[in-house]
Amino acid sequence: MVNYYKKSLLDCLEALHKARKDPMKDPLKWKVLQEKLIRRHFYLESRIKKNKEEIKHINKIRKNPIERLTKEESVNAKNSIDYLEYQNEEYHWLINCYKSIGDGIAYTFISRYDIKPQVFKQDAGFMSGKIGYKAEKQLFNQAFKVGMVAIIHDLTSVLRFRDITLVDDEGYVPIEVKTSSNTNQRVSRQKENADQLFEYLYNDQAECLFGTQQKIVRVEMLSEEIHHIGLLNKLIKRSAIQGQAIALAERGLLYVVGHNEEGFDAKITSALARQKMLKPIAHYLNARKFSEMGYYPFSLSIQDPKEYINFLEGRLIIILFMEQAVLEEYAQNFGYKIVPTTKEDYVLTFKALWKGNSVVEFSVGQHFLDRIGMEFNSMKWTYQEMFTRMNAKDIAVD
Repeated sequence: MVNYYKKSLLDCLEALHKARKDPMKDPLKWKVLQEKLIRRHFYLESRIKKNKEEIKHINKIRKNPIERLTKEESVNAKNSIDYLEYQNEEYHWLINCYKSIGDGIAYTFISRYDIKPQVFKQDAGFMSGKIGYKAEKQLFNQAFKVGMVAIIHDLTSVLRFRDITLVDDEGYVPIEVKTSSNTNQRVSRQKENADQLFEYLYNDQAECLFGTQQKIVRVEMLSEEIHHIGLLNKLIKRSAIQGQAIALAERGLLYVVGHNEEGFDAKITSALARQKMLKPIAHYLNARKFSEMGYYPFSLSIQDPKEYINFLEGRLIIILFMEQAVLEEYAQNFGYKIVPTTKEDYVLTFKALWKGNSVVEFSVGQHFLDRIGMEFNSMKWTYQEMFTRMNAKDIAVD
């Protein structure tokens, strides 16, 4: 099934990367790309719905107390259901593939730091059959007529508040497309949550965001972000020729890329030993292709569209190893030690080694640490940012 859609995925990926070279030149290219994505979404969703109806029909026959199936018929019915459910899993997987391309559109025009908070809401579900889709499409078409770019949120996995984002040279505006004057508690709550979120994004602070009973303030990075995406893509090219490629991105951070698994484990073990990485923490990125957590998408990090498809299909393997001893050293250099965390939803807690530290203790969430693996950030830069901004007692970084 995946092979059938490979050309379509490749065409959309190539269009995405070509359009990103000069995003605001000829905005209609973004309309064409999104309309391709819309057609794929609608088709795949229709297949899923059809299969669900067929499963429902087969189950009705199986459970009919009047006309009982023979043993052979029962086995055949069960096999049919298993196959239809397998097909639906494949269709959902393909929708995620297309959404990763939609994510690439979102990250072209919106800062990753503005996108991350927009992820923390339940996915809206299927586009087809959505009551407000017609009105959204009308606004989408009108935006391009006046030279703007419009992004349909349902084509992404990351834009979950409001319906469409309008973009021009001045910036972006998220729009809620109203199709009815009716209101209820659910609609009012959604509007309130969206208003709070965008107040936070526009003003860098908000009260009670995401249900928290505290004021949340966003601060700028202290230094320009450092990442290793360039190295990653060099290793991918090398691996495509040699079968595998391994390199030390920086002290304590090892990148492993492979197109051929033969002898892979032995080479990884040798590389870890050579770099004296005795307590490595592994990030197996193939297991997290669609994290839906607002990380910079692999559809952009992996710059060759064909290699991104190889990654999706498991023919390209990417593993990152972080050395815990180096993390402990970074902490010690800033006057902290790693201790067992007692805070829910946090993975590391740092405690001051001496009383002079302005921050006695702080905790770090998994989302923050995973940026090293998921977004290929520099481990040293990430920890330097974290430690140097600690200026309040007992805080948490996520």
